[in-house]
Amino acid sequence: MVFLEMKSFDVSMVALGALWLSACSSPATERPAAAVSAEAPSARVAPSAGVSSAAASSAPTSAAIALSSSAHPTAGAPPKCASLRVVETERATRMLAEARAKMTEEQKDSFKEQDPFSVKPPVGLCFESAAGVWLTSLENVHVEESVELRFALVHIDPSGARASVVPTLQKDDDRDPKASNALASFPSEMNLTGKVVTLAGKEVFALRIEGHFIEDVSFARGRLFVAEAGKIVPFAPAAGLNVDEIVDVDGDGKLDLTTFDPYDSDAESCASGFGYRITGPKLLAHATATGFSRDDAAAKAFAKKSCPKKPSRLIDVSQGYPDTSTSAMNIACLGLWGVKSSEIVRKIGAECGAIPPKPGDCSGTCDKVELEQWAAMKAPFDLSAH
Repeated sequence: MVFLEMKSFDVSMVALGALWLSACSSPATERPAAAVSAEAPSARVAPSAGVSSAAASSAPTSAAIALSSSAHPTAGAPPKCASLRVVETERATRMLAEARAKMTEEQKDSFKEQDPFSVKPPVGLCFESAAGVWLTSLENVHVEESVELRFALVHIDPSGARASVVPTLQKDDDRDPKASNALASFPSEMNLTGKVVTLAGKEVFALRIEGHFIEDVSFARGRLFVAEAGKIVPFAPAAGLNVDEIVDVDGDGKLDLTTFDPYDSDAESCASGFGYRITGPKLLAHATATGFSRDDAAAKAFAKKSCPKKPSRLIDVSQGYPDTSTSAMNIACLGLWGVKSSEIVRKIGAECGAIPPKPGDCSGTCDKVELEQWAAMKAPFDLSAH
């Protein structure tokens, strides 16, 4: 059984800027010695620079364009990436041109500091295998405060039968026609990346959405999909897992998965009000004969790289203020070492209470709400028993 065979394509809107919607060569086959990144460029839907509240609330802003039937291959015809890329590129070019033409004067004025179509979206990126074709297809362009794009992940089997899903930051298949998963405008960023890998003998598509909102939180969502019975569905052994990387950690010839789950959350700076992402120790879903284990000896040994011992102190004040991100990491490590949630909450209260208050300076105060939420996160194992 082959576990390490991998073919990949990267879908980076910024990196493809000069290429626009033009040709993307077929990916090469690789045999990674150790690690295969599952990261994909991120896409965030957030206001672009220079957008006024008046422009945002002005008359019709939608520039939605329906999917053209010309994007579908003829039934029964074997799909080929070369022809599919041409069709997808031509159709997407028309859709973007129509969206630009439908922009209101208010929208045009709001984008006067930049061309809203300045980032060129990935279209028609394609991977062929004996089981068919994986393809990215632009379904919708929606112009509001930014140019929001809706991409489908498509699989076409050798008979020409087509299945698709629209993965977003919230769902594996979001059927809301206004739900977007990419941007064609700055300053927020939302990128897509994808790879086809062989896991447990199955062809799996790894898709990742990653980026950041302007003055707000960064994000990353990695999911694994397979084509089965005419549908694209989550890869069952890793269903629900937010995959960060695909990597053979222990050199046994099987690709493992890394993840921050469950230690991954959004927080807000008390001083600026801006959002930011907090992640804890990177953890392992170790490949086994039947799937992936999150609590076997290999998974625990991997966790010890980030949490080699039980932290003696939770709240990090080494920078002169309570650092929520580092404190959250300490809390996660304490949980992984078998300390009960109630005890962690008690320690949070005691250590935060011992920090001298700074009147008028919220940065000198613990974010107890966020930290107690981390204390409630359920550890996948107990390192003290290992």
